[in-house]
Amino acid sequence: MKLGTSCQVCAKPLSEGEMRFEKKWKGKAYFACCPICFSLLQKDPERYIDRWLSSGLETWARK
Repeated sequence: MKLGTSCQVCAKPLSEGEMRFEKKWKGKAYFACCPICFSLLQKDPERYIDRWLSSGLETWARK
């Protein structure tokens, strides 16, 4: 497992210890950096996760 990823909403780099806000979607875990980003991710996961995946910022997503 790699030790980092980024917020799936604002693209802020996250260490493994900063991944407190987790959204399960389509069998994988995605992360937000703060309550505001998490709220956005909860409301419209497809919008933010698809944008994040297509941006090339994905380093890993936990199953």
